[in-house]
Amino acid sequence: MKLLIFILNRIEFLIIKLIKMSLLINEPIMIDQEHPNIGLIKMIIKEQGVNVCRDEIDQSYIVECLKTFDYGYVILGNRNVSEKSKKYVLKGYVLFRYEERGSIVMGKILCGHRGVGRLLLESVLQFITEREVQTWIIYSLPFEKLINYYQEFGFKIINIIYRGGKKKCYEMRKDFTYDHGPRKPCLLEECPINV
Repeated sequence: MKLLIFILNRIEFLIIKLIKMSLLINEPIMIDQEHPNIGLIKMIIKEQGVNVCRDEIDQSYIVECLKTFDYGYVILGNRNVSEKSKKYVLKGYVLFRYEERGSIVMGKILCGHRGVGRLLLESVLQFITEREVQTWIIYSLPFEKLINYYQEFGFKIINIIYRGGKKKCYEMRKDFTYDHGPRKPCLLEECPINV
């Protein structure tokens, strides 16, 4: 029995060592359903996702998003000494659907500790720019500071939705057009008109 426990602990140590070599710490990691560490990443999000969302998002919604997302980004950190049960600390994550034919990125969920949200938004923006996506839709909880933050980032409220009969959320949209010079997205009203 002691030998079996030793072997299991050693295997866990080696797996964690391999994962540490393959996962960036404190940097956005792009993920999809085929990512080599998707099992571990999903487990971390399932375990810590509700806390990162400040208990505003139900566990069942997070699990549903993990089943249906196309792409996403996660930011992981090393655990604190007091968090002995965790190998990694989830600092933030964003999951979204990408419809190439409709040129739409549909945000499923975005949660993060203070200062992480901008990194996640900028990571998705880079994804959008590389693919010349024309529409980005997100859903925001009804907090004035959060709504204002997204509006500063260029989103406009297009609809109010009640999810699960509980809380309303705001459907927000940001449209892009490209001038085919340097690949830089801009809001429709800010883009130069090509004559």
